[in-house]
Amino acid sequence: MKKLFIAVAALCISGCTANLEENNAAIQKPPVSQSQNPAPHVPKITLTKGDLKQEADIDALIRNSKYERDTREQVMKSKLNIQIIPLETVISPSQSKGYDGKLRKVLVLPILLTNKSQQTMESTIAHEWHGGLWPPTELHVSISGDKPTLDPVYLVGEKGSRDSLNVLPPNQPTQLNLRMDWPGTGSVRGQILMPSDKAATYKLRVVLFFKSKNQKQYIVSAPMQIKVAPNVSIAQ
Repeated sequence: MKKLFIAVAALCISGCTANLEENNAAIQKPPVSQSQNPAPHVPKITLTKGDLKQEADIDALIRNSKYERDTREQVMKSKLNIQIIPLETVISPSQSKGYDGKLRKVLVLPILLTNKSQQTMESTIAHEWHGGLWPPTELHVSISGDKPTLDPVYLVGEKGSRDSLNVLPPNQPTQLNLRMDWPGTGSVRGQILMPSDKAATYKLRVVLFFKSKNQKQYIVSAPMQIKVAPNVSIAQ
């Protein structure tokens, strides 16, 4: 009987420990998910004159601090080896829970950011928010058009905080799920980057501001061609 009691007690302790570790893992889950899958193949891109002009226009917007609502400190264009690529080139509406727990239609572009340098990066990458001023974020997109633009873009889903500092260690791929049809907050509306109900093809670049070795820097991704296919059934 004594041996049986000890065995049952040991089993209970083991189960409780496993539940505790599972709960801690859920609490400590970072706001941007770390991808364990190998990076997808990236086809070689031949830059056109238009692509080169777009990047020069982005550099000019940043240099003149004319790319967002708030004034930002001067930054330098990074020479670090940082790769930003799309995980999907055809995207369709899906569903996500809002702050009130209700499902809503969202258009999400998943990208993979890989810090291939030997330096640790720090960047504020914010999730979408429902009210008040827009959350500060250091992740932006520039969509090709008549005029050069650089707009903030947010991660899909509200995580209970308006911003979050993310540490991006060397050689660590990080998946970011961008909400491309975010309409702004209830009190401060914004221009939707990609309407989810309209079939269209966009050419864009992702721009990330970050700090490394106390130096503020930014990186511009290679051009991405993304197609919106609104007629695909929404995943439940």
